Amino acid sequence: TMSDNYQEQLQKYELFGARKFQSLVFKVERLKYKIIKEHFPNYVEKYCKKCDEQCRKELAKAKTDEEKAGIENYWRREKILTRKEVASEQNRNYHLNMKRPTEIIDHLEYNKRVHMKGIYGNIISLFAGAACIIVGTAFLPWLVAIGIASCALSVFNGFINFQCVNLQNYNLCRLRHKLPQLQRIEKMQKAKEEAEYSEALQLIRNREGASKEVAYIPDINELVSNVQTKEQALQLKKMLLSAKSEHYRNKETINSNRKVYQKSSITRTI
Repeated sequence: TMSDNYQEQLQKYELFGARKFQSLVFKVERLKYKIIKEHFPNYVEKYCKKCDEQCRKELAKAKTDEEKAGIENYWRREKILTRKEVASEQNRNYHLNMKRPTEIIDHLEYNKRVHMKGIYGNIISLFAGAACIIVGTAFLPWLVAIGIASCALSVFNGFINFQCVNLQNYNLCRLRHKLPQLQRIEKMQKAKEEAEYSEALQLIRNREGASKEVAYIPDINELVSNVQTKEQALQLKKMLLSAKSEHYRNKETINSNRKVYQKSSITRTI
């Protein structure tokens, strides 16, 4: 049955170490954001500038207004997600956004492709290292040490890339098993958001379009200064308070789930 096949797939990924590797990923995640906040305080600002540069390059090649709008929306979303990651200390590949729970599937697929390319590179490096050992043994002894180092590094990196791909497959399997449920949640959340914050959302969209900057994100002060109606003001205040509350609630949930990995259901930490 479909349920049996699902369980078999999970067991296969777990056999290769998916759950254990995910617990390691969470430890690295905490360390990563600690280092960023302590030693790279301008990380988000610099990353957003790179996003703007890439956005301009893609816009220059775009031919239609629809294509240009899609490019700007993509890079605006990328900047928002990066800011959210650093503020919440949660990597987008391992934590569900319950307002857009299907969005993580694209992140996982992208991450998987990156590590698959890494595996191919590791294989090439391994053969190159083996060639150095063979040639060095016959003609140039100093090449042997380089070959051994290359092989060892290739095996280590290959193991990490393999574990990452296995983990992406594990989480993709779990998410796709729950996909209809996640799609319903996303549809409900979107309808709820539009109903509760329609005026505030329109204000945000107007300010995004008013700027000549690419992939522009208006700040809170700009939004407040451009409020035109009482309803906009009330909705904007409610939206900001809700976002602040969700931020702290998510952080508590994530920290708890990092300590006790939850296997049984799709949670905010996958």
